[in-house]
Amino acid sequence: KTDLYKVVLYWEWIIIYDDLINKVSTEGEQKKYPSEVSGYLAEHSEYFFAVTPESDASDEALSDAYNDGDQIIGDGADCLVVYVTAK
Repeated sequence: KTDLYKVVLYWEWIIIYDDLINKVSTEGEQKKYPSEVSGYLAEHSEYFFAVTPESDASDEALSDAYNDGDQIIGDGADCLVVYVTAK
């Protein structure tokens, strides 16, 4: 089809690693981000961390790698491309 639809995309980048760990859940007042975020992060850590963390990395090391990755993205991103597939 050639029908066009307007799509509004809201994007929120998780600012600090602590929020990623403590505010991803399926229920309760602490929920801010859906639980699927954890699985996606685990499968694609190279998208979020400057250096892929070791499995036994401390929370401080993970936080540093996440913040460094965020800085690299911010410094290098000139645009954002989003592909949307309707199902």
